[in-house]
Amino acid sequence: MDEDLLAVFMQETREHLDSLEPALLALEIKKDDKDGINVIFRAVHSIKGASGFFGFDKMTKLAHSMENMMSLIREGKLEVTNDIIDALLAGGDKLRAMTDDIEHQADIDISSDVIHLGQLIENSGKAPAATLGEVIQARKVKLPPLLENFNLTSYTFQEAVEQGHTLYVVKLFTHKDIKDKGKTPLDFFKEIDTLGEFIDAYFEIAAVEGLSNALEEDLCCKFLFSTLMQPDLVYLSFDVPVSQIEEIPREGIDAIINALKENEDAEEKSVGAKKTASTHAPTTAAKTETAAAPTEVNEVAAPPPPPIATPIHEEVAAPTTELVSKNVKKVDDTIRVSVSLLDDLMNLAGEMVLGRNQLMRLATGIKEEVVGFSSVLQNINLITSEMQEKVMLTRLQPISILFNKFSRIIRDLSQKLNKEVKLKLIGEEVELDKSIIEALSDPLTHIVRNCVDHGLETPAERERAGKSRIGDIIMEARHIGGQVQIEISDDGRGINLAKVKAKAIDRGFIRQEEADKMTESQLLHLVFLPGLSTAQEISDVSGRGVGMDVVRTNIENLNGSVDIDSKQGQGTRILLRLPLTLAIIPAMIIGAHNRRFAVPQVNLEEIVKLGEGHVVESVRGSSVLRLREKLLPLVNLAQLLGISKDDALGEETNARIQAEIAAQHANETALGTGDTATPFAEGSPDDTDNNSPTTTQQGGFANILEDENNGHVLVLKVDKNNYGLVVGELFDSEEIVVKPLSAFFKDAQCYAGATIMGDGKVAMILDADAIAQIADLKFEDFEKENSNLDALELERIRKKGEKQSLLLFKHEGTEVFALNLSMVARIEKIKKSEIEHIGSSGFIKYGDSSLRLVFLNEHMPVSTPESLPDILYIIVPQMVKRPMGIVATEIVDVVDAFVSLDSDTITGVGILGSSMLNGHLTVFLNIYSLFEHVDPSHYKAYAEESKDMRKVKVLIAEDTAFFRAIEIQYLSEIFEHIDVVLDGVDAWEKLNQEKDYDLLLTDIEMPRMN
Repeated sequence: MDEDLLAVFMQETREHLDSLEPALLALEIKKDDKDGINVIFRAVHSIKGASGFFGFDKMTKLAHSMENMMSLIREGKLEVTNDIIDALLAGGDKLRAMTDDIEHQADIDISSDVIHLGQLIENSGKAPAATLGEVIQARKVKLPPLLENFNLTSYTFQEAVEQGHTLYVVKLFTHKDIKDKGKTPLDFFKEIDTLGEFIDAYFEIAAVEGLSNALEEDLCCKFLFSTLMQPDLVYLSFDVPVSQIEEIPREGIDAIINALKENEDAEEKSVGAKKTASTHAPTTAAKTETAAAPTEVNEVAAPPPPPIATPIHEEVAAPTTELVSKNVKKVDDTIRVSVSLLDDLMNLAGEMVLGRNQLMRLATGIKEEVVGFSSVLQNINLITSEMQEKVMLTRLQPISILFNKFSRIIRDLSQKLNKEVKLKLIGEEVELDKSIIEALSDPLTHIVRNCVDHGLETPAERERAGKSRIGDIIMEARHIGGQVQIEISDDGRGINLAKVKAKAIDRGFIRQEEADKMTESQLLHLVFLPGLSTAQEISDVSGRGVGMDVVRTNIENLNGSVDIDSKQGQGTRILLRLPLTLAIIPAMIIGAHNRRFAVPQVNLEEIVKLGEGHVVESVRGSSVLRLREKLLPLVNLAQLLGISKDDALGEETNARIQAEIAAQHANETALGTGDTATPFAEGSPDDTDNNSPTTTQQGGFANILEDENNGHVLVLKVDKNNYGLVVGELFDSEEIVVKPLSAFFKDAQCYAGATIMGDGKVAMILDADAIAQIADLKFEDFEKENSNLDALELERIRKKGEKQSLLLFKHEGTEVFALNLSMVARIEKIKKSEIEHIGSSGFIKYGDSSLRLVFLNEHMPVSTPESLPDILYIIVPQMVKRPMGIVATEIVDVVDAFVSLDSDTITGVGILGSSMLNGHLTVFLNIYSLFEHVDPSHYKAYAEESKDMRKVKVLIAEDTAFFRAIEIQYLSEIFEHIDVVLDGVDAWEKLNQEKDYDLLLTDIEMPRMN
């Protein structure tokens, strides 16, 4: 048997089955969906035809039974029921099992499925559609041999006629017309889909003995298809001799349709008689079609003789070139590629990234000396990045591949548990690496089963709780910050924390005194403990205590994280965060005592410079950093790993490690494995004996850094908690290739892998979650401290407003200006020579367009610079209709501060007000009025359009003084009546008191009520 052809068959069959299941589930909801019915019919029809070609009789028989049922549904003669959907789903499962074990497909029993499908048809009072040969034979009408073996219904012919199609029978030889021309049957039938509508096909294999001989013979395949193409184009399209194509004349098709309809009506009427007769007739072992005697149908008046199919003659007019190009030269834009080949490409792309990094590092000292070298380096860098991105895209697949299977799982579980469940899928187009999608199947299955079994109540329980009988499960995927977040939520009973606590104490996971001190969040995370289950009884669905611990382990193995939130009586939400790919990740390269490490940017929230304004404190014996009025626990990397300043790698040890890595890499290349290599050979000398964390000391933090002003704190996120990792040096952000660790590092739990840097040296990749566990951080203690601070902070916000992040800058002179950081899109650093002037206005090139510059001294009462410095900063605001760039000579700082805005002392165009910040008078800009003053013509039309809105009554709810001032100042020019409140509670009370507001403008997050 041709293995390549068989592999194509199996792949195509799986694709048909993948489309079959979701279409059946959709049909169960919308039973008159004609498009869905056609999808199902074509899927089973294609499987029947392809399996028949290979001689897989059982697959053909089962698919044919399913096709008969779908044919009756498509013709409106059979009503879709849940039993029918069950039978078709079961048939699809059996076909998938036969496809997955194709060598033993004949051993799989399909008799129960075929009988059940037949019984459902009989019970409905319908009969499967007859073939065209059977119809003509029943009426004693002679049928041309060309059409005898096709399976057709009146619906098929009627649909072709209504679309204005012409029907053709084409002979196709497997060797002469396909194999010898470098094609496969799949290529040919795909081409048919681009030219018309495929109807049916069969192979003439009666004279061939055995399937192996059939593949050696030049078999003749005959297929029937309909198309709008004229005869003179058909033979050119298929690239076969004209003698192998025959047309069914239009004038004879009506006779065939009438014959089929009469026979189908007669069969429908005689079903009852056939059933009665079958109960008295003796059972026979087998029947043959040729021995069948004429039935009562013979009494029906015979239709006119069918037309004789006429061949297309060679003497046809030559078609125009335009028509040929439109109908023939259509090439499929996709090809099949082996996954192993994609893996090899991915590994090679990783090696190219390493090579690029090494080249960029080596070229640092010489690129200025060689003319044109910098541009070549830049080009290599750009091409490498683009190639890596494209290669990664080849492995990305839509998450719908994973999501779609849960419709069936939820349907089956809800039937078994007597619950009513509706699944909603969001973000099915989000893409993930193929390996991650495959690894997510089991964790998501655990979660979904828990939602249906533990989470959702029975319909009766839901009604007593005032809920809809139908429970909702939502699966949503979205891209956030270079990651993919998958959220699974239900509106069920939620997690009973009292039960979880009691079960954890009973199983000995925690003590009673520990449980009493735990927060709700900590109690929720107990469900991830192995063996913890609150199910009252063990079933085949749940109750064995195996599930959520497996979920967490699997997700963390993918460098992801899992979080859970639940409200009793309202439902549960589980959030998974995953990287797009596992092979190449962005990371921050940091240093501690002459050693370099990589921290995945997925875990990195922000970086804080220790020194003025950020001082290490001690709370209850633990070192903390007070960051934005919150306590952040600290872990010093050097202390955790037990390395000191003098503990640098010796040159000899380092050279030996690099030599081992190079030798191992060369060996993999020679073998052509392409596997991701471990950077350390088994049994290599331990150059990092002290790198295994042996201490979790938290005291004496003042001695950790020689100069705290030179230290940095990396704020890392672990689940819902943050902590700070103190490091000595920051190098750069790089894309690194992740290499797994060998067994040599099996006890070093704080490492997630290793990578090779641009200079060929090895950097260990830190595991943020493991470091927090090794350091034994007591997040609950800091959570309590922060909750006390939150109460004080809330009262402060009520009095002073929300703290703001502000960008401070200068425009020559001593004046300091401020913009809210959320209003800044980006800051460009330019040379003064890059500014081009048109008239009195300055411009710079910005992307593919130009950006007008705003010099504050030209529009506001501020100092005028004598001359501009060589280096300038262009602040590009966002949230404006027409962006411009504000020119700054110095970026002073970014600060967080409570702002008490004085709008009376300093006034003028583009000035919102002033405030004292860090002992300096700071002017706050109103970019809207500033830009309107710079380019008034652009805003005139808008002002004219706004005249009709003067009478609109507006309520503003904004707790931040800065934005409140902007909104009032700007909206007062449009609306006459504006009321202002400071938070959500006041806004809610105002809306209840006065019902005539036309517009509510509100902040999203505010004190007391959002």
